[in-house]
Amino acid sequence: MEIPNDDQMTITTQVNKNWYIRMFIIIVALFVFALWALYDGAYAYPRHNQLVDLWKDHDGNLDTFTPAAEEAGFSDPERPTAKAYSSADLMMQWIMLGFSALLGLWILVFTAGKFLRKLGADDQGVHWGSLHVPYTAITDINRAKWDSKGIAVLHYSIDGKDDTLTLDDWHYRGADQILEAIERHTGIVD
Repeated sequence: MEIPNDDQMTITTQVNKNWYIRMFIIIVALFVFALWALYDGAYAYPRHNQLVDLWKDHDGNLDTFTPAAEEAGFSDPERPTAKAYSSADLMMQWIMLGFSALLGLWILVFTAGKFLRKLGADDQGVHWGSLHVPYTAITDINRAKWDSKGIAVLHYSIDGKDDTLTLDDWHYRGADQILEAIERHTGIVD
């Protein structure tokens, strides 16, 4: 992060390392959960159902069930204590797989987007990725969540189009310096 001085008015931020680590942990947890659901849906549940079916085929006779189960590839088979999983149970594993994998992928893309975009300010305005908001275009600053959450929302108008840009000090370390620069250049102070 560059600290501005009187000769140079350029401020750049960095992605907050703590936020980035937290997002990484969430992404890993979602993908591990997806893999667990994949294992259960593709292997563990069908395998359990196969064992239950063998038990039923042998009318609960342990003497005939054990050799048949070993022949089917079960090592050290025991009487199944749980009932077979229903098709709804199997479908739920695929739903959990899809949901957690898609959510993990979405968070990964969101996090990568934050990491690749730089938030900064110079003498002309605020920059976020390819977006440039001149100080003269900023019409309001909503600091309602700044003290409690480090979030300020800039309202701006460019070519007659009103829009907002969120400064989040949890995502970008140094956003507070950018907010100070915006207030200094625009005169808008809450």
